[in-house]
Amino acid sequence: MQKNSERKPTAIALMLKSKCLSFSARGPCLAVLTVLLMLAVAVQGAEPGKEVTIVTSGGHAPDTVYLSRNAAALERVPFDGVCTWIATPTPIRRESGEMYVTRLPSGRLMRILTGEDTADVGQTIVHRKRIPEAHITPAIEDLKSAEFKRFKSNFIAVITGNAPGPMNWYDDEWWATICHNIGMIARVAKQGRCKGILIDPEVYSYSWWGYDRLTEAQGPTKPYRRGNKEFYAGKSVEDVMAKVRQRGREFAGAINREFPDPVLMFFHAAGYAALQINDPRWGLKAAGFGLIGPFIDGMLEGSSNKTVIVDCTSQAKWWTERRQLAAARKLVKQDALALSQVPELYRKKVKLGFTYRLGYTPNEEALGEQKGVPPPYESWMYDPASPEKNHFSPQKLEETLKLALEIGDGYILFWNYRANWWLDSPDARSADGAPFNKKSRYVSRVYWQALANARASVSSVSSVSAPTPLLEGYGDTKWRSSVEEVGAVVPELKLGRQAGVFTQYVTTHGKAERTMYQFFVDNLYRVAVAYRLPDAPTDRRDDVGTETIQAMINKKYMKNPEVADALAGARISIDVSPGSDGTVIVTYEMGGIMEEVQAKMQEALEDPVEGRVEAIESLDIEDEL
Repeated sequence: MQKNSERKPTAIALMLKSKCLSFSARGPCLAVLTVLLMLAVAVQGAEPGKEVTIVTSGGHAPDTVYLSRNAAALERVPFDGVCTWIATPTPIRRESGEMYVTRLPSGRLMRILTGEDTADVGQTIVHRKRIPEAHITPAIEDLKSAEFKRFKSNFIAVITGNAPGPMNWYDDEWWATICHNIGMIARVAKQGRCKGILIDPEVYSYSWWGYDRLTEAQGPTKPYRRGNKEFYAGKSVEDVMAKVRQRGREFAGAINREFPDPVLMFFHAAGYAALQINDPRWGLKAAGFGLIGPFIDGMLEGSSNKTVIVDCTSQAKWWTERRQLAAARKLVKQDALALSQVPELYRKKVKLGFTYRLGYTPNEEALGEQKGVPPPYESWMYDPASPEKNHFSPQKLEETLKLALEIGDGYILFWNYRANWWLDSPDARSADGAPFNKKSRYVSRVYWQALANARASVSSVSSVSAPTPLLEGYGDTKWRSSVEEVGAVVPELKLGRQAGVFTQYVTTHGKAERTMYQFFVDNLYRVAVAYRLPDAPTDRRDDVGTETIQAMINKKYMKNPEVADALAGARISIDVSPGSDGTVIVTYEMGGIMEEVQAKMQEALEDPVEGRVEAIESLDIEDEL
């Protein structure tokens, strides 16, 4: 910002100084407002202070053995953690009849992608057998013994979509087993110093989430095995939704008994349900994921206040454009919220994340069929030797991740099949001869740099080390958020005043008499909260109340030097003042936002001009002039 402040005042800067942009103005300057609103989309950026969690999962995920033995080597890749898995410590009999040993002294640098063999403990939580403690104890010891410097956000991966038979939501005994099993996974995560659990709800065998499919007779020729009519005889969709919601409460309660404050990442959650339910081709009954919404509602009800649920919008694996990611945000933050029966809990606990697959190409299936290449098509389309030719070139990956971090809530999940982040050259191999997928392809270190650059675009403050949540924003809002984004998390938000590029929105929801959110070119920069305290006067200032609130503010934010310094460094001010109507007004403001927006808008005006000049010069028509 110092560089910009030394410039000569620009046309935009001069316009912003005019009195027409003040709340005291009689009306907006329409010319200025029109120009700036056209440029608003260009000035949005990832806000400083957002907690960032970028993790990887998929076929190359290390088990807890390999992770603990090779933490330093794996941490060279700039992730915040991995989604590890628990290798069953006892020999198992596979479906083929052979005996198989999953847990090896070297560990494994590949996940066994089938749950029916019980090789991966996390893929057995919906089986009808209880996970014994002996199957998780070694994994806990692995994670406790690991020395992590970078990987502070590890997750345990589980699957719910591989049930051994038709799902019966009314089977109490089976659900008691499921809750026991997810509780065992939560114990590993908590005692193993993980951040939480990665839950894959995709259907790999019998349907869980579709009412029509649950109530159909099972058929081996169907693309997915269906349900059992007898389980749901006489049960309406509303009946089943209520039971699913109950199971969600039980599921979350089982997790919290072992892990009171987890982050629970879902590949798909209520956002995907909203996408299907709101599609006229499906609706609630036919939506394949329609019932995951009530399940999430139940989890929100049954979980602790410190539990976070992240909807990682797995359908976005190849999305790169702002409009696409904004649509995903609308799905999770607005459409799914509108369907929730517990909207307050949803606003508080549900976060937006994005899933990406490095080797993915949007049209890979069609191209694969044209070439006669069997799936997975990614195996031939991802070229590690020519990264710039991939759908996700290093530059595009960096730009996309920056956009995802800006629009989302700081969570990025990679799922990889062929692209193997742990191999950085054609000759790279796993450590100590540990099994890994021989068909996997290495990931050039230029992608490592793309990850690091994207992460560096956000000045991360972790939830553990952040001195105060005010560094990110007030309440559930974030500094620099748009009106639409604030409206997605603040109930009953209504337009209060507008003057030029300044707008104020107000809500009377909550403990305060009113909360006022103030925006500059659709960027939240100030929040003013008016409290009416007990026995306060209504016709004059409440000096006693003001002094009391000021003392509370001082105690909470100013007496701790770390907190006070962090707020000063972020240019966040807190002001307490009496209102003439007896209210006490606490105003929170992040300084510098207006200057940042001005600078970005000026650059947005200059860039097209420079781009046109370059384009004209590149025509090479000088000789013809």
